[in-house]
Amino acid sequence: MKPGYRRVDANKRLYTDELYPGKTDVAHVNHYLCRSYQNWMSRIDRGTTAAVPSAMRTHKDYRWMFEPEICRTKFFEMAHEMNEVVDEHMLTYSEAIRAHMAVRQR
Repeated sequence: MKPGYRRVDANKRLYTDELYPGKTDVAHVNHYLCRSYQNWMSRIDRGTTAAVPSAMRTHKDYRWMFEPEICRTKFFEMAHEMNEVVDEHMLTYSEAIRAHMAVRQR
């Protein structure tokens, strides 16, 4: 989170790790850089939302957004740097989630 911004949950309450009634009535959605290789490569067809002046499209920092071979290379670089991580953060909540689900299934 950027400094100065508030973290809130899906119910617009200040974020805490504590469960409260209603907190789990809505889904938690994680945002990922890309969903798949196909999605990543379709960026070229979709275009970019970045403010990249057309004169800069040949600049080395932006060419990956417009050229398939460079885009492909960028995908594998980013997948290696960012996606090869086991994230076990949610395991912290597994017991509470199971208990909550058990109550709801009754």
